[in-house]
Amino acid sequence: MASGRELSTQSSWRTQLGWFVAFSPDGKVLASGSADGTARAWDSSSGKERAALVAFDDGSFLAITPEGFFNSSTAPAEEYLNVRIGDRVFGIASYREKFYRPGLVRLGLAGEPLARFGSIESEKAPPVVELVDLPQSVSEPKLTVTLRVTDGGGGIGQVRVFLNGSAIIQDDAAAPSGDQVTRSYSVPLLNGANALRAVAFNADHSVQSNGATASVTANLPPAPRGTLHAVVAGIGEFRSPDPANALKYAVPDAQLIADTLTTYSAKLFQKLDIKLLIKPGDTTRDSLIQTLKDMQKTVGVDDVFVFYVASHGNIVDGEYYLVTSNVSSAEPERLKADAISGQELTGLLANIHAPKKLAVIDTCHAQPVGDALQDAQRTAGMNAGTDATIRSRGIGVTVLAAATTDQEALENYRNHGLFTYVVAQGLSGKDGFAVKAPVDNNGIVNTAGLAAYVQDEVSPLASNLFQHDQNPTVNTSGQQFPVTTVK
Repeated sequence: MASGRELSTQSSWRTQLGWFVAFSPDGKVLASGSADGTARAWDSSSGKERAALVAFDDGSFLAITPEGFFNSSTAPAEEYLNVRIGDRVFGIASYREKFYRPGLVRLGLAGEPLARFGSIESEKAPPVVELVDLPQSVSEPKLTVTLRVTDGGGGIGQVRVFLNGSAIIQDDAAAPSGDQVTRSYSVPLLNGANALRAVAFNADHSVQSNGATASVTANLPPAPRGTLHAVVAGIGEFRSPDPANALKYAVPDAQLIADTLTTYSAKLFQKLDIKLLIKPGDTTRDSLIQTLKDMQKTVGVDDVFVFYVASHGNIVDGEYYLVTSNVSSAEPERLKADAISGQELTGLLANIHAPKKLAVIDTCHAQPVGDALQDAQRTAGMNAGTDATIRSRGIGVTVLAAATTDQEALENYRNHGLFTYVVAQGLSGKDGFAVKAPVDNNGIVNTAGLAAYVQDEVSPLASNLFQHDQNPTVNTSGQQFPVTTVK
C-alpha cells in the first residue's frame, strides 16, 4: 500500500469492507483484509478489533492496537502512519516513547484488554518547535542555534537537537504550561553540509513534536582523522548478598571488546581513548555516569564514540534499568534509586557531541525469565530489546542489544558471553558460524555491516550449539560509519 496513511484519535480506526474475511467455525469474524493493504484481527466473542497490520510499499510493516500500542519493522515505517489531533498531524513515531510496545501488541492479539496501559487518545499534544534565523552558511566551527518552542497543550518538556541524524544535545529543563520559550544551544559543526533537526516533548514525555529542520554549510578546514573514544564496562560484582547475581563473564567480555577495539581500530583513527571499567568502584551508578559526562566534554564532532556494557538489566514499572555494581537489592524502589534508567542512559549518550555513536548492551536479566505474554503483562510491554529500539530510533544511535526480557542471554561460549563474542568476531572481520565477515572491499567494518553480522550470527549459534533461542535486537539508526579495519 502507499505511504502516508492517517488515523484520527477521534475515530475507531475501522476501515471499509475488506477484500477477505476469515470466519471461526461458529461463523464469527476472526480476521479481515482491506483493499488498502490493511489486515485486521478481531475478537470473535465481542466483535472488537484486536489489532491492525499495515503493509507499506517498501516492504516494511506496522502493527497497531486500537489503543495505539504498536510494533514496527523499521523506523521509516513509523513515519508512514499518521495520527491527527485537531488540525495537527504527527507520525506514529511521535508516540514511540510510550506506545512502541511489541509485547503489548502480542497481548492484544491474544485477547488481553490493554486499556489499563493507556491510550493515544488520552495523551496531551506536544509543543511546536521552530528554528529561528539560521544562516545558510558559516565559516566558524560552532553555531548558536535558537529554537522557539510553543506549548501545544501538553506543556513543554525535553528538547533534543540533532546533527546529521544523531542527537548531540538533550535539554531536560521543563517550561511552565501555556508558555512560549526561546532556547539557544551552541552546536558544533562539521566541514560541509550539516543537517540540523530539533524536537521537543510534552511535559509528560509521552509525545514528541514534529521536527524543525534546516541545513547549514560550514566552510571549515578539512578535519584530521578523529579519535575513537570508548567507554567499555564489565559489571560482574554487585553489592547484592546473593552470589547468584554475580556474572562470571562480564569482565572478560569487556576486556575482549577493549582489546578488539585497540587492535583493529588503531589504523582508522588518529588516537584511541578507551576507558576500560571493570573494578566495582569504577562501575557504580555515580562512577559510570561521571565517566559518560566526562566524555561529553572531550568527544568532538569529528570523533567516534562507542559505549559497551555487560551487566544485569531489569524492568521496573515499565522502565528498563541498567544494574550497576552498587546495587544491593532487586526491590523496585532500590533499583530506581541505585541503577541507571533507560531514559538517563539516553540523555547521557545524546549529549555526547559526536554524531557517530555505537552502543552495545549485553545485559542478562536479574529477574526470572518467564512466559513472554506473562512478562509483557508484568512489565507493561517493556523489555531490553524494546528499550534499545526506542533509544536507538529516538536519538539516532546504532544500538546492538543481547536479548529480550523473555530470553536468556547465553554465556560460556569460548569463555565469553555468546553475544559479546559474536560482536568481537564481527569487529575483527572474522567469518562467522552462519555468515561471512562484515568486511567491505577496503577491509573496513562499519556499523551497518556489524549490525547485520550480529543479527544473522547470534540466533543460529544459540539454536545449533545451545538448543536455545536468543534473538539480539539490532537498530542501525543515525549514521553508518567505520569502526575497525582488518587491513
